[in-house]
Amino acid sequence: MAGYIELNIDQGASFNTTITIAESNGSIRNLSTFTAQSQMRKSYESLTYITLNTAIVNGSGGVISLSLSAPETSNIKAGRYVYDVLTVDSGGSKQRVLEGIAIVSPGVTR
Repeated sequence: MAGYIELNIDQGASFNTTITIAESNGSIRNLSTFTAQSQMRKSYESLTYITLNTAIVNGSGGVISLSLSAPETSNIKAGRYVYDVLTVDSGGSKQRVLEGIAIVSPGVTR
């Protein structure tokens, strides 16, 4: 079962967070041989999406980073979105490890 985390993204500002992925028994998942990918959408049915930049920054420690640049967040309409993060093994098998809501707060300074 995927973990759940709410993301808060400020429109017009850089966004970066790291998340440690654990197994159901609490041990850290080794992601050394995996890649990760993530998208957020206005709704589960939406055909349009925003790609969250993902990187495994500490494979043996199970740490994944999610990021968006300030220009990228500037182009996202403020509101509530759904997102998930998938890990992909060397054989192409995908597993959802994280999901949740992303709240994009409107910016004033441009």
